[in-house]
This record gives sequence, C-alpha cells and structure tokens, in this order.
Amino acid sequence: MKKIGLRLLKIFKPVVNKLFALNSQLVRAANPEWQPRVWSNSELKKFAHMYQGSVINVSGWKDMDKQGGRYQDYFVNAKDYHVSNIDGCRGKNGLPNEIHIDLQSEVDDQLAGRYEVVFNHTTLEHVSDVRLAIKNLCKLTSDTVILVVPFIQVEHWSYGSYLDYFRFTEFALRELFDEQGFEVMYIDGNHNPVYPVYYFVVASRSPDKWQNRFPQTGKEVASGVVLTKNESSHRSLGAIEIMK
Repeated sequence: MKKIGLRLLKIFKPVVNKLFALNSQLVRAANPEWQPRVWSNSELKKFAHMYQGSVINVSGWKDMDKQGGRYQDYFVNAKDYHVSNIDGCRGKNGLPNEIHIDLQSEVDDQLAGRYEVVFNHTTLEHVSDVRLAIKNLCKLTSDTVILVVPFIQVEHWSYGSYLDYFRFTEFALRELFDEQGFEVMYIDGNHNPVYPVYYFVVASRSPDKWQNRFPQTGKEVASGVVLTKNESSHRSLGAIEIMK
C-alpha cells in the first residue's frame, strides 16, 4: 500500500505543483497590498509627515520608491533632505542633494546628530557588519531611525556593488537598537504566504517625546488572521496555513 501511495504521489506531483503555483498567483492578484514595497511605502506615509527637521535617506540610490515617486516627497514637512550613497553600480548617481556615506566605515563625527530622521530601506542585508551599520545610522540622527529590512526574501546581489548576508527578526532588531540606546517605538511586518516579508521599524533615542504618537502593535496581522503575541512566534509560517 505504501508503494502504491508513493507511485500515486509521483504521478500527481506535477499537477499538485501546478495547482499550488496557480493558487499562489491568485492570492497575489487578490492582495496587491501585501507586496513588500507597496506595504512599506504605505507604512512610511503614516509617519513621515510628523518630522520637521533634516532628513537623510541613507544608501538611497536615486531616492525612488518604485511606485513612481520619490521618498523626499513623503517627508512633506522636512527642513531639508539628503540622500547618501557609496561607489558602485547602485551607488552615486549625481543627485543635487547627494552625499557620501559608507555604512561599513565609521561615520565622520561632523555628521553626528546632523539629521532628525535617518531613513534606510532594505540595505542592512547587504552589509557584512550589521552592528557597525546600525551604530552609524544611530550616530547620524538626533532623534529617529526609520528602517526597513527583509525577514523573508530570496538572495539578491550585484558583484562589484553589493552582496547579500542577512535576514532579520523582530528580536534582532530590538536588540540592535537597544545596544545603541534607542527604543523601538513601532514595528510591524507584512506577514503573508506569497510575497517577501519586510519589517518596518521606527526607533528613537528620545522615546518620551513620541509616547502615544505611534499605534500599538501588540497584535500581528498575518493574512487577515489576528495573532496574539503568544502566537506571533509562528506568525509568518502560520500565514501559510491559508494556502492549505
């Protein structure tokens, strides 16, 4: 009987795989808001208007949000705005407000506290010394770091410009900021079964200033299912249950 079952499984495996792929495509089409860039952009729009000081998009390349806009336009009340890059094919590109910052080297003391907000989108997976990179991001700001990092995403790299080293959990992110004396004010993720999963984090060195300004994320939402903190250890894997 076991051998018969294995034979049937082998016969129907291609069909099952095709059905799973079709189901995934349907779920993607029905939930475009789960797309990681779309989701993280919508998260940024919730908070960017609150800041009135200087803002920098670190390792921001061309500052594009991949939806036809620029991140500078999200910070509508910012006093001024800069983009930093390094050399390489996805580095310096001649923006008028561009400066050079390498997260893998100690940031110049003259830039310490220069910006109210330091924004960084999906860069830390590409740096080999994450703690130094976080230290530099925190050094640059007098107040807030807004960070987007992948939790689940395929490897991606470009030789001569960047490689791919890490993925991040909520626990790691909280610890990395705590080491720099920052408190995480807000953290959320687009937990879902079909798209890459990002974390969106807002951390501050002045947490009392921002009390009650950010929504609580004591519950996580995964594919329309509300999960308590006790269940959240399974939130991303649990999201796959809707595919079964």
